[in-house]
Amino acid sequence: MKGTFIKQNLEFVLNTNGENWIQGDKVSGSIALKNRNGGSSPENVEGALRVVLCYGDFKKVHSKSKNAWTVIDQFKTEKISNVNPGEILEHKFEFKLAIDAPITDKGGSIYLLYGMEENLEELSHLQLLVDHNLMIAFFLETVERFLRFKIKQKKFNKSGSFVDVKLEPPATRELSSIDTMVCSLKIEENRSLKVVYQFSLKTLDIVSGGQAELQKKKREFVQELLPSDYCIYGNSPNYDVIKVKFQEIIKEIIPRLL
Repeated sequence: MKGTFIKQNLEFVLNTNGENWIQGDKVSGSIALKNRNGGSSPENVEGALRVVLCYGDFKKVHSKSKNAWTVIDQFKTEKISNVNPGEILEHKFEFKLAIDAPITDKGGSIYLLYGMEENLEELSHLQLLVDHNLMIAFFLETVERFLRFKIKQKKFNKSGSFVDVKLEPPATRELSSIDTMVCSLKIEENRSLKVVYQFSLKTLDIVSGGQAELQKKKREFVQELLPSDYCIYGNSPNYDVIKVKFQEIIKEIIPRLL
């Protein structure tokens, strides 16, 4: 990916080594500054080149709000005083995304801000496309391919750094009373996969007067999958164990649905 902006005689160019990333990836590239002045005098800049890894809230970014950016990390060069005509100053940078870094969803994304300004709002920006990590992908692939659940929505939950995935169950009698189902997924420091299952269930309950009425109830389960549970032979998903773990939770709610 490439970003460019020009300020008077100075041209700033940001290049990244990649188009898409997942949680835990390295984001690397280069930032270059060129003096476009065709004369003989150097350009006085008096500042440092910066690349800032930030999370940006889409609404705030578009409205140019002062609190649109949350800084994650940054690269900064030594102070630059002058750039000669036609001269190009180029520096490489690299950032490591956290294994629970924000993913790109409808609400926001990770960005690279770049330029020489001290205020974040005055820097140019380039949006990165970031998806969830491979371990979460193994879980979701198993649920979709072998258990016939459909992914309806994915979003990043900043409270606890979870990836919230809304799932639609297959059209079976056993699962017909699931109103909504959300799995919140996150890799912990010990590399285990934490899964929080949140169900909204439609159940028939006896109310006052002895009549049955349709009620909605919420149930929540927390599960931990170890690396040996979700992965086998290096980076290959362990479909069989993930299926068993998922079905263990489903069995907890089936008796209440019948």
